[in-house]
Amino acid sequence: MTESFLRQRRNLFVVSGIFLFCYFAKVDVSQLTIIGVSFEGFGNPEAVYLFLWIGLGYFFYRFSIYFYEDEFQKFKEYFEREMELSVNPRLLRLVSEKYCDLNENCLHSYKFMKKQGWLLKYQIYVGEEERRTVESVETSVRRTEIWKYEVAGLARFLLFTPAITNYILPAVVTIYVFWLCGFSNWSGAFRAIFT
Repeated sequence: MTESFLRQRRNLFVVSGIFLFCYFAKVDVSQLTIIGVSFEGFGNPEAVYLFLWIGLGYFFYRFSIYFYEDEFQKFKEYFEREMELSVNPRLLRLVSEKYCDLNENCLHSYKFMKKQGWLLKYQIYVGEEERRTVESVETSVRRTEIWKYEVAGLARFLLFTPAITNYILPAVVTIYVFWLCGFSNWSGAFRAIFT
């Protein structure tokens, strides 16, 4: 992960953590200390929450931008790798059932098959041992033949790669904070701030 993305991810977790703490601890802002300077007796304590909400929105926006610019390709690579590891052996077995003289080195992968509209391309050996030639063959693959392996690939992606903790968890936590804290009866919720 890039340093910029890590910074945005950290800031998002910090502000989300502050919101969750304030919500569950039922914090009512009456005093605020910033860099050693204390502020007491707010005339409008909702302003503190408003700035926190603006900060959360800003950090989520920045997280999204850096994810798309710096990390999306890595996220996609994790996903494609795990799908290939799970589905490709099944594709090889499907083709091996039809042809015994398969050129295993030329079997297209799950990724290319998906791009070709679920058309799997591969090569088979034709002819006698001394005069063998290679013939290109295409086979249409039904999703019902591989869906279990796709699910296994998705599970591998979610459980055995850092994609969950690095990319998905920060977004899910932020959405949870927005939903839980933003629409509750808490003093820092949107309804309390804007009414």
